[in-house]
Amino acid sequence: MGYTHYWKIPKVLDEKLFKILSEELQTAKGLLPTKSNSAQQDNEGVIYLAGGNGEGEPIFDNSKIVFNGQGDLSHETFAIQQRGNDDFEFCKTARKPYDLMVCFSLLRLKHHFPEANISSDGGAKDWSAAKKFYKKVFGETAPKIK
Repeated sequence: MGYTHYWKIPKVLDEKLFKILSEELQTAKGLLPTKSNSAQQDNEGVIYLAGGNGEGEPIFDNSKIVFNGQGDLSHETFAIQQRGNDDFEFCKTARKPYDLMVCFSLLRLKHHFPEANISSDGGAKDWSAAKKFYKKVFGETAPKIK
């Protein structure tokens, strides 16, 4: 299937916590490093976040979080909704630079919604850049995932 992250969350997420999550991710977007070797890419890639189709602006609002890489650095859309999530979601990043923000977002999702079940094709080394960024942004150790 390719390098993919997976998650299962409740159909409806708490409104207040989702709003906090969305605001935190919007803030973190502005703090992203200019380059990332998240997911152990051979070469560091420049991080550009765009809307779900790889163009326009990413969405961080009270009802949804939607982003992708930009242009040739896009792959699959990362999306979480406050209401209406499927039982099982996934995002194949193909190890492109926006993978850092996908992993970071899933870690923060787990923080606010501990019942979230998150897994990945990646191992500890693949997640190390996201965990380091998490520690820098929040000053705390990232939650554990599978």
